[in-house]
Amino acid sequence: MRVLKENVEQSIRSIKFLQQLDEQTLNEIIEHAYICHYEAGEQIFTQGSVGDRVFIVRSGLVKHYISSPKGQEVFLYLGFPATKLIGISIALRQENYIYTLETILESEIITIPGSLINKLRNTSEELDQLLLDNISKYMLDVSVMLEHLVNFTSIERLACFFLRHVSQDNTKKVNVIIPFKKQHIATLLGIKFETFSRSLKKLEQYGIVVMSKQVEIKNVNKTRQLICDNCSQLYMNKEVEKCPLYVENHFISTF
Repeated sequence: MRVLKENVEQSIRSIKFLQQLDEQTLNEIIEHAYICHYEAGEQIFTQGSVGDRVFIVRSGLVKHYISSPKGQEVFLYLGFPATKLIGISIALRQENYIYTLETILESEIITIPGSLINKLRNTSEELDQLLLDNISKYMLDVSVMLEHLVNFTSIERLACFFLRHVSQDNTKKVNVIIPFKKQHIATLLGIKFETFSRSLKKLEQYGIVVMSKQVEIKNVNKTRQLICDNCSQLYMNKEVEKCPLYVENHFISTF
């Protein structure tokens, strides 16, 4: 890990969910935040360490996981660029982190002192609302993922994973390139790796063909109807960008 010597302001101001903050609060965050570069496989914080910082993925990809008493890694969540404040609920309660945060890809991470967030939320209604929205969004994500674990087959969970990286504008044929290992997808979706390989081949029934790191969705609309119509009322509005699991394409290429 190394601290990058560059202007933090541009990075902070470019993050969409921070743009709702008032100028004074935003300037305070800019003054105290810093950006760190991590190689793939580096730990940003570990389970049980002091939760004194809040993080935003500027670029790259991170995973949240906990370690069982037997040393097994239990995968919880993927962190994509500029989507959430990571570690915020822990920092607000000033407790220890309950999971480990580790990079999957080479990443740049914006770090903000937790003490600063706690101080600013007492004077900024916009920040308080942002924190509430952030925690609510995370809980909604988790509830939908749990629903999928119970109600979706492994093939349907895979199809959903690929669909959530495609914007509403893409309705017909689209190719998706995912630059991380398939084992991370399998672990995130709760699929055993031997089952995962078989499920990839069966995706063709949903119009999805997997070719190494490239995935071709032959008819996005048709696949959405087959998969998303089986999801809960959380997705009844049919607007892709409002799906709790939708991920803006920061580094996942679609063409």
